[in-house]
Amino acid sequence: MNRWVEERVEAIRLALKIVGFPAEADLYRLVDWLEGCIVLRHSPVGIGMCIHRDDGRAVITLPQGVERRELDHILCEEVGHYLLTCGMASLLRQLDPADPQVRRLARVWDWRDEALVREFVHAWYLPSRLVQQFPDDEELAFRSGCSLEVVVRRRAALAGEAVRLIGPPRWSAAREYRLKRQRIGAQPYLQILPRGEARPEFLVPLPDADAREMLLQATADLIALTNREHALKYAPFRCTADEAVNVSLSELEAWSGKGA
Repeated sequence: MNRWVEERVEAIRLALKIVGFPAEADLYRLVDWLEGCIVLRHSPVGIGMCIHRDDGRAVITLPQGVERRELDHILCEEVGHYLLTCGMASLLRQLDPADPQVRRLARVWDWRDEALVREFVHAWYLPSRLVQQFPDDEELAFRSGCSLEVVVRRRAALAGEAVRLIGPPRWSAAREYRLKRQRIGAQPYLQILPRGEARPEFLVPLPDADAREMLLQATADLIALTNREHALKYAPFRCTADEAVNVSLSELEAWSGKGA
């Protein structure tokens, strides 16, 4: 069991308010929640692909003409690639595809990444606490929609352990940011500030009717996202740097004359 993967899934379940086994729609809610981080497209390709971009985002390509259940599984894998891997094998192959040592190293990264993604998929469909809650394998397979083989493998990997969040994980953006409420005139805002600093990095409008709900969601997002993911998701709310404003008297005179 990889605790990093388990923590990622538990934090995402918290942010998406998933209590039991994930419904089919929850995977697409996860994609929507990662808006700004991933671009999803469909193409006549043979396999799913996750291409990591230099700006921290990723393009996920899904094959067309695939049965829905298989497509969902492919999507879950590619989202796992975005959340847990960095595309190192692809980068290595670009260095010198003819070098046998580079090819071997790229294969090692492929194996590592695929192992992480498999763990992510198993943790998504079979959360550790629910595996512990249902000790009968056949019942667990029925409730989760997973095969008996996957259930048995997942239970063996967990070895009876259930991962629970007792605080923000070490990789979490909540380690680096804090939240404050602010009112500018009649409009309430949520400040997202780097810890130890007084100036907010993000300023999010808070509708009065949903202020508490948005505060809880922003807190859950901080816990479930890394710093890079949080910056991408909250980019529309980033505060711009201060800029000095100097208007000359001649400009004022010209402006004033236009209104005469």
